[in-house]
Amino acid sequence: IKSVAVEETADMKRFGLKKPAYKVDLFSGTEKAKSTVSFGDLKGNKAYGKDDVRPHIFTVDSSYMKPFKQSLFDFRYKNITKFDTKAADSLRIYYDNMLMTLKKDSADKWVFTSGEKTKDWQVTSMLSAVSNLQAASFVKQEAGSFRKYGLEKPEGKFEVYTAGAKTCELHTGSHKKETVYAR
Repeated sequence: IKSVAVEETADMKRFGLKKPAYKVDLFSGTEKAKSTVSFGDLKGNKAYGKDDVRPHIFTVDSSYMKPFKQSLFDFRYKNITKFDTKAADSLRIYYDNMLMTLKKDSADKWVFTSGEKTKDWQVTSMLSAVSNLQAASFVKQEAGSFRKYGLEKPEGKFEVYTAGAKTCELHTGSHKKETVYAR
Protein backbone atom coordinates (compact mmCIF):
# COMPACT_ATOMS: atom_id res chain seq x y z
CA ILE A 1 0.00 0.00 0.00
CA LYS A 2 1.05 3.58 -0.56
CA SER A 3 -0.72 5.05 2.49
CA VAL A 4 -3.61 4.53 4.90
CA ALA A 5 -6.43 6.93 3.99
CA VAL A 6 -8.58 6.25 7.08
CA GLU A 7 -8.29 3.73 9.89
CA GLU A 8 -11.99 2.88 9.86
CA THR A 9 -15.15 4.05 8.07
CA ALA A 10 -18.61 2.90 7.10
CA ASP A 11 -18.70 5.33 4.15
CA MET A 12 -17.47 3.04 1.37
CA LYS A 13 -19.11 5.20 -1.31
CA ARG A 14 -16.76 8.13 -0.56
CA PHE A 15 -13.80 5.95 -1.53
CA GLY A 16 -15.44 4.28 -4.53
CA LEU A 17 -15.66 0.97 -2.67
CA LYS A 18 -19.43 0.57 -2.27
CA LYS A 19 -19.46 -0.76 -5.85
CA PRO A 20 -15.73 -1.34 -6.43
CA ALA A 21 -14.20 -1.15 -9.89
CA TYR A 22 -12.15 -4.27 -9.15
CA LYS A 23 -12.64 -7.12 -6.73
CA VAL A 24 -9.98 -9.78 -6.43
CA ASP A 25 -10.61 -13.10 -4.67
CA LEU A 26 -7.47 -14.95 -3.60
CA PHE A 27 -7.54 -18.58 -2.51
CA SER A 28 -4.66 -20.05 -0.51
CA GLY A 29 -3.65 -23.19 1.32
CA THR A 30 -5.10 -26.67 1.19
CA GLU A 31 -8.37 -25.39 2.64
CA LYS A 32 -8.56 -22.79 -0.16
CA ALA A 33 -9.13 -19.97 2.35
CA LYS A 34 -10.62 -16.97 0.56
CA SER A 35 -9.30 -13.43 0.95
CA THR A 36 -10.88 -10.56 -0.96
CA VAL A 37 -9.46 -7.15 -1.75
CA SER A 38 -11.44 -4.42 -3.52
CA PHE A 39 -10.26 -1.31 -5.38
CA GLY A 40 -12.07 1.82 -6.51
CA ASP A 41 -11.43 3.56 -9.83
CA LEU A 42 -8.12 5.25 -10.37
CA LYS A 43 -8.25 8.93 -9.45
CA GLY A 44 -5.15 10.82 -10.51
CA ASN A 45 -2.21 8.66 -9.53
CA LYS A 46 -3.93 6.63 -6.82
CA ALA A 47 -6.83 4.32 -6.08
CA TYR A 48 -8.45 3.40 -2.80
CA GLY A 49 -8.51 -0.18 -1.65
CA LYS A 50 -9.76 -2.35 1.18
CA ASP A 51 -9.37 -5.95 2.11
CA ASP A 52 -12.22 -7.80 3.79
CA VAL A 53 -10.24 -8.56 6.95
CA ARG A 54 -8.93 -5.15 8.05
CA PRO A 55 -11.02 -2.04 8.78
CA HIS A 56 -8.69 0.52 7.17
CA ILE A 57 -8.94 2.03 3.69
CA PHE A 58 -5.60 2.31 1.90
CA THR A 59 -4.26 3.84 -1.28
CA VAL A 60 -2.22 2.21 -4.00
CA ASP A 61 -0.17 3.84 -6.74
CA SER A 62 -1.50 4.03 -10.31
CA SER A 63 1.25 1.63 -11.47
CA TYR A 64 -0.23 -1.02 -9.16
CA MET A 65 -3.61 -0.68 -10.90
CA LYS A 66 -2.25 -0.99 -14.44
CA PRO A 67 -2.57 -4.83 -14.65
CA PHE A 68 -6.29 -4.55 -13.82
CA LYS A 69 -6.90 -2.34 -16.88
CA GLN A 70 -6.78 -5.32 -19.21
CA SER A 71 -9.38 -7.38 -20.98
CA LEU A 72 -9.81 -11.12 -20.63
CA PHE A 73 -8.04 -11.45 -23.97
CA ASP A 74 -4.93 -9.78 -22.51
CA PHE A 75 -4.69 -12.51 -19.85
CA ARG A 76 -5.24 -15.45 -22.21
CA TYR A 77 -2.55 -17.74 -23.56
CA LYS A 78 -2.62 -16.92 -27.28
CA ASN A 79 -0.35 -19.58 -28.80
CA ILE A 80 -2.46 -21.80 -31.03
CA THR A 81 0.32 -24.34 -31.52
CA LYS A 82 3.68 -24.98 -29.93
CA PHE A 83 6.12 -27.71 -30.83
CA ASP A 84 9.85 -28.22 -31.28
CA THR A 85 10.49 -27.27 -34.91
CA LYS A 86 14.00 -28.77 -34.91
CA ALA A 87 12.76 -32.16 -33.66
CA ALA A 88 9.97 -32.36 -36.27
CA ASP A 89 10.78 -35.05 -38.84
CA SER A 90 7.62 -35.39 -40.93
CA LEU A 91 4.63 -33.31 -41.99
CA ARG A 92 1.22 -33.91 -43.48
CA ILE A 93 -0.46 -30.90 -45.04
CA TYR A 94 -4.02 -31.12 -46.35
CA TYR A 95 -5.30 -28.15 -48.31
CA ASP A 96 -7.65 -27.63 -51.23
CA ASN A 97 -8.37 -31.40 -51.41
CA MET A 98 -4.67 -32.15 -51.79
CA LEU A 99 -2.33 -33.98 -49.43
CA MET A 100 1.37 -33.18 -49.22
CA THR A 101 3.57 -35.41 -47.12
CA LEU A 102 7.11 -34.38 -46.29
CA LYS A 103 9.88 -35.97 -44.25
CA LYS A 104 13.47 -35.32 -43.37
CA ASP A 105 15.97 -37.40 -45.30
CA SER A 106 19.23 -38.89 -43.97
CA ALA A 107 20.95 -35.51 -44.53
CA ASP A 108 18.30 -33.82 -42.35
CA LYS A 109 16.80 -32.03 -45.39
CA TRP A 110 13.08 -31.81 -46.11
CA VAL A 111 11.82 -33.86 -49.08
CA PHE A 112 8.42 -34.99 -50.30
CA THR A 113 7.78 -38.65 -49.47
CA SER A 114 7.64 -39.22 -53.23
CA GLY A 115 11.36 -38.27 -53.28
CA GLU A 116 10.97 -34.82 -54.84
CA LYS A 117 13.17 -32.13 -53.36
CA THR A 118 11.87 -29.06 -51.55
CA LYS A 119 13.32 -25.71 -50.68
CA ASP A 120 14.42 -26.66 -47.18
CA TRP A 121 14.34 -23.06 -45.93
CA GLN A 122 10.68 -22.71 -46.98
CA VAL A 123 9.64 -25.78 -44.99
CA THR A 124 11.67 -24.62 -41.98
CA SER A 125 10.11 -21.13 -42.23
CA MET A 126 6.63 -22.63 -42.47
CA LEU A 127 7.25 -24.81 -39.40
CA SER A 128 8.49 -21.81 -37.46
CA ALA A 129 5.46 -19.73 -38.48
CA VAL A 130 3.02 -22.46 -37.45
CA SER A 131 4.84 -23.10 -34.17
CA ASN A 132 4.59 -19.42 -33.26
CA LEU A 133 1.04 -18.89 -34.51
CA GLN A 134 -1.01 -16.75 -32.12
CA ALA A 135 -4.72 -16.02 -31.91
CA ALA A 136 -5.80 -12.49 -32.81
CA SER A 137 -9.12 -13.07 -31.03
CA PHE A 138 -11.21 -15.88 -29.54
CA VAL A 139 -14.69 -16.82 -30.71
CA LYS A 140 -15.94 -18.34 -27.46
CA GLN A 141 -14.82 -20.76 -24.77
CA GLU A 142 -17.06 -23.65 -25.81
CA ALA A 143 -17.75 -23.56 -29.54
CA GLY A 144 -20.46 -26.25 -29.52
CA SER A 145 -20.73 -26.87 -33.24
CA PHE A 146 -17.69 -26.10 -35.33
CA ARG A 147 -19.79 -25.95 -38.52
CA LYS A 148 -20.29 -22.17 -38.61
CA TYR A 149 -16.49 -21.69 -38.38
CA GLY A 150 -15.75 -24.15 -41.17
CA LEU A 151 -13.95 -26.44 -38.73
CA GLU A 152 -16.31 -29.43 -38.79
CA LYS A 153 -14.77 -30.31 -42.17
CA PRO A 154 -11.63 -28.14 -42.11
CA GLU A 155 -10.35 -26.52 -45.30
CA GLY A 156 -6.82 -27.14 -44.12
CA LYS A 157 -5.04 -29.49 -41.77
CA PHE A 158 -1.40 -29.27 -40.74
CA GLU A 159 0.11 -32.20 -38.83
CA VAL A 160 3.63 -32.34 -37.41
CA TYR A 161 5.30 -35.59 -36.32
CA THR A 162 8.39 -36.25 -34.26
CA ALA A 163 9.74 -39.81 -34.14
CA GLY A 164 6.39 -41.12 -35.41
CA ALA A 165 4.29 -39.32 -32.79
CA LYS A 166 1.95 -36.47 -33.73
CA THR A 167 3.12 -33.33 -31.89
CA CYS A 168 0.80 -30.80 -33.55
CA GLU A 169 -2.49 -30.80 -35.40
CA LEU A 170 -3.80 -27.48 -36.67
CA HIS A 171 -7.16 -27.13 -38.43
CA THR A 172 -8.10 -24.07 -40.48
CA GLY A 173 -11.66 -23.27 -41.43
CA SER A 174 -13.67 -20.45 -42.94
CA HIS A 175 -12.15 -17.20 -44.13
CA LYS A 176 -13.96 -13.91 -43.48
CA LYS A 177 -12.11 -10.81 -44.65
CA GLU A 178 -8.79 -10.94 -42.76
CA THR A 179 -10.01 -13.64 -40.34
CA VAL A 180 -9.24 -17.34 -40.59
CA TYR A 181 -10.81 -19.62 -37.98
CA ALA A 182 -8.40 -22.14 -36.51
CA ARG A 183 -8.16 -24.70 -33.73
